[in-house]
Amino acid sequence: MQPIQYRPASSHRDRTRTSFRRTHPDYSAYLDSQESPPRLRRLGYHSLDEESDLCSTSNSREQFVNVSTLACPTSAGISPPYSLLNGGSDAPSSSTLNKESEEPACTSSMESPTAHASCYFSGHPTVFPAEEFDPSKDAANIYKAIKCSAHSVFSILKEIECDLTRSGYGNFEVMVILSLEYLQDTVAFALNEYIMGLDTDENILIQGLVPYPNSFMQEVAQSYRKQFSADVIIDLFRHKRGDFRTILMALLQGVRKESAALSMEEMCEDADILHKASEIPLSPNAEVFTRILTQRSFGQIKEIAQCYQEKYEISLEQCIKNGKFGGYKSTLIAIVRYATCKDDLLAEWFHKSIQETATNDWALMQLTLGRSEIDLQDIKKAYRRKYGKPLIKAIASATSGDYKRFLTAMVGY
Repeated sequence: MQPIQYRPASSHRDRTRTSFRRTHPDYSAYLDSQESPPRLRRLGYHSLDEESDLCSTSNSREQFVNVSTLACPTSAGISPPYSLLNGGSDAPSSSTLNKESEEPACTSSMESPTAHASCYFSGHPTVFPAEEFDPSKDAANIYKAIKCSAHSVFSILKEIECDLTRSGYGNFEVMVILSLEYLQDTVAFALNEYIMGLDTDENILIQGLVPYPNSFMQEVAQSYRKQFSADVIIDLFRHKRGDFRTILMALLQGVRKESAALSMEEMCEDADILHKASEIPLSPNAEVFTRILTQRSFGQIKEIAQCYQEKYEISLEQCIKNGKFGGYKSTLIAIVRYATCKDDLLAEWFHKSIQETATNDWALMQLTLGRSEIDLQDIKKAYRRKYGKPLIKAIASATSGDYKRFLTAMVGY
């Protein structure tokens, strides 16, 4: 395995490196006034800190949100993406892992919108919070392991993080540092790499945004501001172009109706809208796909995809493949597949990240750390069903050393 030499720990990124601050000295005025550039507002987007009221309508049918008038609440601090699971009533005990259980069925959004929201953002993890968490005891164990003073424990961790910004540490060291950070910090860092035009795999961004709830999007935006003193929406708008930029901005707005209910008639109407938009050659129909697939709940998108298949005898996924390109196409397909077969999609992402010819270590780390406290146990079952062998063996065959031991410990047997 080759060490990662181009991705330092995100929390020690030099904020002055942000190209927007260097090339746009008037950026602070935008932050102080909390106003979006006029062209940005006309496109229907706003600064994530902007406060306003939800758009109102007299139509009884649930309307799409106009994100230019949406208030995005902020939370006090950054919390892990798996905070939905930690301490929740639906968090499984360790004994649950000994029982074979099928993937929880996502019910229709008309029957139980809350149930299907939980289905998409929770599951059976492989890593659990300690029942009797004692940070002092854990620090003492680290002290014994590395045989140094308690103060040196923190100094060593800090030194490793700083060194990662200067030289290429191995995958194990990178994995350790990322495990000490929040996933939001890692995704925010990847977004900045993409915005600056550095060598960033678009799939890293897709995998870091699509499978997570609105609260996670808001925390990514907060982390981005904390690390780079910039608004991620405005940075994307100023430095990127195309439909992929547009859908990233829409996802980061965090306006998906996670627990809303629609009738079957309304969801079939959305299917008709998507079909009509896809039929017109060279039409600017990206806005239609972006609006529906980033604002409808995953349960609703599943019903829309089923209705589309029944009415037009072609899958919604195939329709997207026929008419879209690049990262935008990959994002739309990821959204549809996450709605229709969540665990299979995540298993496929794991499989692609551990191809023996070219292991994508950053994707593998992000997936393992991001899903281990949410639904990695479910993904393991899907992986075995799809590829005929355990995920842990696939990872072990593609990695080595302490890096392999760290990953397999998180994945579990």
